[in-house]
Amino acid sequence: MTSHEMKLEISALSETGYVREENQDRMSGSLIPLGHVLIVADGMGGHKGGALAAQLTVEELQTQLAAAPADAPIEDTIRGAFKAANETVYQQAHAGDPTTEGMGSTALVLLVRGEVARLAHVGDSRAYLFRAGRLKQLTRDHTLVQRMVDAGMLTPEEAADHPDASILARAMGTRAEVEVEISGPLVLRDGDALLLCSDGLTGYVPEREIESVLCGSAAVQDIPGALVRLALDRGGRDNVTVQFVQVGRRKARCHPREGKGGGVSGSWLRAAAAFALGVGLGAGGVFLHDRGKPAAPPEATGISQDRSREGSERQGMEQSGREAEEEMKKVRSELEACRERLSAFEQPKPR
Repeated sequence: MTSHEMKLEISALSETGYVREENQDRMSGSLIPLGHVLIVADGMGGHKGGALAAQLTVEELQTQLAAAPADAPIEDTIRGAFKAANETVYQQAHAGDPTTEGMGSTALVLLVRGEVARLAHVGDSRAYLFRAGRLKQLTRDHTLVQRMVDAGMLTPEEAADHPDASILARAMGTRAEVEVEISGPLVLRDGDALLLCSDGLTGYVPEREIESVLCGSAAVQDIPGALVRLALDRGGRDNVTVQFVQVGRRKARCHPREGKGGGVSGSWLRAAAAFALGVGLGAGGVFLHDRGKPAAPPEATGISQDRSREGSERQGMEQSGREAEEEMKKVRSELEACRERLSAFEQPKPR
């Protein structure tokens, strides 16, 4: 199959859920000179701020990418788009309006040109590849607990239930500059599928269950709805957004794997007042921001990723792990102090 023959079938759905008053997720999809572009953003920062941050993120990314000519260098164009979007959100977040102060958003971009896909992201909205009956995570969460996993301080299983699972280490608009992570190029095959989603899905639904849906006989247009229903069945405590891209023909049903699956997003920490009010703590050059996610219901906990760490790998990471642990101690101390100072402003979250 040549790049000119690659056929894409796209479906999408976004739901507010049962607890939130509004949907602060935003998404878009279009055909631009560079190819097919899909975007997911998950806002944070209060009732007004989160929705606005996500909307500005999607609009600016879409505008910047659509303006690029077909022969523009892909990575430079993506970085420029993220830079412009981050500046737009940052300026609005620091314009003196208390309802938007400290707001921010995740950002996830998929660009498919011919048979080649590229991904770019900031935050913990995720992209997956579904190939030959198996689901593979393509993005790495920009969260505090993921840094601890990378440093060997936590296993993915431990990270799933960690009390700081919802704290982002990187987000759009929370700092004057943001580092975007670009991955790819990924050469697509006939029968592949790509899944983009906010953490309203992966924070509550294990990867093995997501994989099971993709292995089923559902039509492409029905898959986002099936996945959203799984998240809502867990209590619907967060906004959930899903975009699904089928490449070529949808293959026959497969046999999903046994055992655990899932990401490191896990259950959500009850919001600390410091972050709910848009107050950030700088530590080691990283902005930590808790989006104030409601606590996950009991059945949503224990989500983990199928990863294995050999003993030799752990030994090789001991030094970096010790350094990261010292850094985390400092962050925790500052976070606790901030919580105590602003405890009078805490609001109870839905249970």
